[in-house]
Amino acid sequence: MCSTLLHKGTIEAIDARRRAFIWTGDITCSGGQCKAAWELVCWDRARGGLGIKRLDLQNKGLLSKFVDKLLQAPTTNWQKWFHLMYGDGAGRDLGDTHHLDTAIWTTLRQLIPNFRRCTKVHLGSGQFTSFWFDHWIGPQPLADLFPALLSFCPRPNITVAHAYLQDQWIIPLHPRLTSVTSSQLSAILLALANVALLPHVPDRRGIGVDLQPFSSRGFYLWHMEQRPNDGFADCIWSNAAIPRCKHFLWLVHHNRLPSAALLHHRCIVESTLCQYCGAYEDQDHLLLRCPLARGLLNYIGWNIAPHLTSFRELWDLPYFSDEASPRTRSTIITAVLWNVWKARNSVVFSSLFPTAADTRLAILQDLRLWSIRMRSPSDKAYLHEWCSTFDVN
Repeated sequence: MCSTLLHKGTIEAIDARRRAFIWTGDITCSGGQCKAAWELVCWDRARGGLGIKRLDLQNKGLLSKFVDKLLQAPTTNWQKWFHLMYGDGAGRDLGDTHHLDTAIWTTLRQLIPNFRRCTKVHLGSGQFTSFWFDHWIGPQPLADLFPALLSFCPRPNITVAHAYLQDQWIIPLHPRLTSVTSSQLSAILLALANVALLPHVPDRRGIGVDLQPFSSRGFYLWHMEQRPNDGFADCIWSNAAIPRCKHFLWLVHHNRLPSAALLHHRCIVESTLCQYCGAYEDQDHLLLRCPLARGLLNYIGWNIAPHLTSFRELWDLPYFSDEASPRTRSTIITAVLWNVWKARNSVVFSSLFPTAADTRLAILQDLRLWSIRMRSPSDKAYLHEWCSTFDVN
């Protein structure tokens, strides 16, 4: 992981085993057994995923630590050797390709663009800062702001220091600029008018606004931050339910619960009808509108629940007192939905039709067991109080 860039096929083979373990607990699984896209699974929990680590990002993050060392003033022999062979010592810019490049350098060179995208530079001497591809001035790298002008540059990997000669900016460009590139050149020179290099001050590179020192963890987190946070994530993971039930709620949130409609869409079953009431069984019918669920929800006092358009609206119902924390509310709702799902499975797989009392008793048993996982005494007390008002007769 930290010595060579893993081949795409190698990562796919490892991910196939991980995918099979997550969905089936076995060493292999078919596409129909995968309940969600692997890309979704690998996002952080806060961003809608399951938090499974992406091997490719971990691999690149570990190798990028070498890139971070290369884009600094060389202090060790291996750094000096790389700069001598592939940088100024070889008469070219660091990052240029050559037919004599070794496999190790080719691997590191492939990581440089991604490394530069996730880092920013506080400019000093500019000796190890890419003029075009590093984010050292403006809202983004100059290559993104002035792509037409970049296409006329014969040295795309030139450093800032090499573009600043004799106290003026001299950008190497091909002759006969177009009108677009001429206007971009004027704009870039105007932006650089007040920029001066500090020859004896090293560039400071880091991740984020605070320019934290580069690390493989920071590299991974930066890539995770490219996806916005999931507003429902706290409802799934911040409760006292066991992991299996949280995973169930995650599937419901992403509309991946294997209802008859979803299984029919995947050509696994022939009918889309609910085996309890004979209506069209999608996820919302199964959890809210089926008579099996409706009877239970009405008994609890959630009379509005069967008329909701989505199960997420259960978290907004005014059926909990002000003493109920979001964690407690989510725990109770998860227990109700989980046992509705188990009751449905009893009908489908065992031909057993559980009564409302059986389902209510199962909810009580789960909540009393989960109350042990409650850290707050007030949350635990509210959960016991809610259970005491839940008559099972």
